[in-house]
Amino acid sequence: MQKLLYAFIALVCFNNLQAQTPPSLTFTQFATGFSIPVGIEHCGDDRLFIVQQRGIIKILNANGTTNSAAFLDITSLVSSSGNERGLLGLAFHPNYTTNGYFYVNYTRLSDGATRVSRFSVNPADPNDALENSEVNLLTISQPYSNHNGGQIRFGPDGYLYIGMGDGGSADDPSGNGQNTTVLLGKMLRIDVDNGSPYGIPSTNPFATSNTNKKEIWAYGMRNPWRFNFDRCTNDLWIGDVGQDYYEEVDFEPAGDAGGRNYGWRCREGLHACPTCTTTGCGTTGFTDPVLEYAHSSPNGCSITGGYVYRGGIYGGMFGWYLNTDYCSGRFWGTYPNGSGGWTSSILTTNTTITNNIATFGEDYLGELYIAGQSNGRIYKISVSTCSAVAYICGGDVTICEGSETSIKATYGAGNTYQWRLNGNDILNATSDTYFASEAGTYTVFVTNPGNCSAVSNGIEVTVLPAPVASFSGLSANYCLNYSPATLTGNPSGGTFYGPGITGNTFTPGTAGTGTHMIYYSYSGLNGCVGVDSSSTTVSTCTSIDEALLGNMNLYPNPAENLLNIEFYVSGKMDVVITIYNATGQLVKAEQKSFAGGMNKVQTDISALSSGVYVAELQGAAGKEQKRFVVRR
Repeated sequence: MQKLLYAFIALVCFNNLQAQTPPSLTFTQFATGFSIPVGIEHCGDDRLFIVQQRGIIKILNANGTTNSAAFLDITSLVSSSGNERGLLGLAFHPNYTTNGYFYVNYTRLSDGATRVSRFSVNPADPNDALENSEVNLLTISQPYSNHNGGQIRFGPDGYLYIGMGDGGSADDPSGNGQNTTVLLGKMLRIDVDNGSPYGIPSTNPFATSNTNKKEIWAYGMRNPWRFNFDRCTNDLWIGDVGQDYYEEVDFEPAGDAGGRNYGWRCREGLHACPTCTTTGCGTTGFTDPVLEYAHSSPNGCSITGGYVYRGGIYGGMFGWYLNTDYCSGRFWGTYPNGSGGWTSSILTTNTTITNNIATFGEDYLGELYIAGQSNGRIYKISVSTCSAVAYICGGDVTICEGSETSIKATYGAGNTYQWRLNGNDILNATSDTYFASEAGTYTVFVTNPGNCSAVSNGIEVTVLPAPVASFSGLSANYCLNYSPATLTGNPSGGTFYGPGITGNTFTPGTAGTGTHMIYYSYSGLNGCVGVDSSSTTVSTCTSIDEALLGNMNLYPNPAENLLNIEFYVSGKMDVVITIYNATGQLVKAEQKSFAGGMNKVQTDISALSSGVYVAELQGAAGKEQKRFVVRR
């Protein structure tokens, strides 16, 4: 019998926090010719989709060229009057390659209301979307023309997150930020794969409320202008635009339960809003930002939230969250301080390329870009010094004996990789992914095209023992009309599965003719699963050879006083039944004549002592042997 072990399979990542010196950023023009770009997205391949505020999405190719035809043109639907209205967000469904769905956030031409809608790609042309395929999911009235938010993003949980501003004007005159009965001033989370037109995730903080909006994930937002998930840790980073004094970056760790209150209009950054009505605000219950900066010159006036760099090329930038200011072009970087908090640094005093940076973008490999809204140019972000990236995203992992876990280093074009176990090179482990099955500490040594190298911090793989499962009672061959066989699993309490299995019984007629795999699985207390498997062949048994050879069944096994022997013959036949002990000594023999069809003989073994024996049938068509155990 073949022995299999089923176990946990996990994709893991680990942040080695290798870059601690603030990076010196470099900006290189990648493409130009866009009209008011406000978004840069990808759909899992090397194309970038440039969202233009007036209602057009263009495709930017990996070589820096732009397709002349628009991917999507909904200018006839979009109100782009003023600085903050227009086509503001784009998100591709996690299963975009199979379903062709993508989602946009725009302000409606007729009244400026926010609409979140689904569109479909042209199945005949991946560079063309179907403008007439719109399915509206959500429409939210906007009382003023500013603070529309606009970012939409699928989270690692597969749900669609929607950033909504407070409705506009100044000082949040309606108090929307703190009012959980409205959708304005919130981070929303919806399930686009269930419900009509969407569902409410059961883990939303107000999912069961009869008064609060069920879509709300977090609140106290003024105008979240660009939020993103760390592709390595799944943490959520939000750039929330302030009013007159402070800009802020908000942070939500992966696995958070939602329901955080980020403070607006009670607070602007870490400070009480000096011009707002703050009655009933109190001073507790707010989530502090991880970064705030004042409007005092030369900082700026409006934050543009960015990304944590997780690309595979620029080690000096790895792990830093980048954001900039729309007015000044100054860049900040935020990084773990090693004590559970954060440290922030000014990375550039001015970009020298453009202010009015409306958005960051991330390509499918994790490399970062920015868009100049005023000059219509896309820039790639890099660092000037040579430094390799060597890291594995995630934490330590536990697997079961006999299984493996995929550990992956971020890919960089031209990088070479060498995986190590407990400090020793693993033979032929030279790709960006390694499938670990042994216990120990794994690291990866990476060298980039500039011949700079780095070693990642290690992750610990723990291997748990899997139970040994086995079963008996299944013969190698059966006739189609053979009686059901009772199977016995060890340890008991497991599960049989396969063709013809009901409970612990195998029925040849139900399985049908052919060769079938039968399995027995048993789950141990540590969650690991042991599996035993065996094959059996069911035949129609039209000849004597097929009838007698390979269709013998013994039960019970172990036996005590009586042993039942079943077999099939196609016609009348004399059969000699003999029993041998473990040393091959004959201990019992008898001959009987049997009619065609299914036959059963019961033989007395009460005189046999405990031990292992072999029963043999021999007739004109050959012979068959089976082992059995006598237990006293």
